[in-house]
Amino acid sequence: MASTKQKSVLQIMKEMVTEYKGIYIIWKHAPYLLPKEYKTFDELKEGYKMFPNVSENETKRWLIEEGCQEFTKYLLSRLHQQKMMDLYNKYYELALNGDVQSFKAFIDFSKDFLKADEMNELDEILDNFEIE
Repeated sequence: MASTKQKSVLQIMKEMVTEYKGIYIIWKHAPYLLPKEYKTFDELKEGYKMFPNVSENETKRWLIEEGCQEFTKYLLSRLHQQKMMDLYNKYYELALNGDVQSFKAFIDFSKDFLKADEMNELDEILDNFEIE
C-alpha cells in the first residue's frame, strides 16, 4: 500500500544537501530528472544561478561530504529499484512471447523481487503497533 506522505526526490534532496549540490548529484547520476538537458557542467551552472563560482573539479570535493554521500546513495537506490522494475517487465514481455528461459527467470525473479515489497508492507503494519 502506497503512503500518501511520500516525498519527491527533490524534497528529500533539500533535506540532505544544499540545492546546488543536490542538482549537481542528480546531473551526474540521473540527468533526465532535471527539467532541461545540460551537456556540460558550465551549462548546468548557467542554468542554476544559485551555483557558487566553482569549477567542476572543485565540485568533486562535495562528493566526499556525508550529506552528499547520503543523497547519492538514496538516489542510486531509487534508480536501482527502477532498473529492477524494468527488468521485471522485460522478463514478463519475453515470457509472453514464448521465451521459456525468460518465463523461468520471471518466476524466479518475481519471488525475490515481490517478496521484499511484502516485507516492507509488513514492516509498515508492525510500525503502527506499540509493543511493551
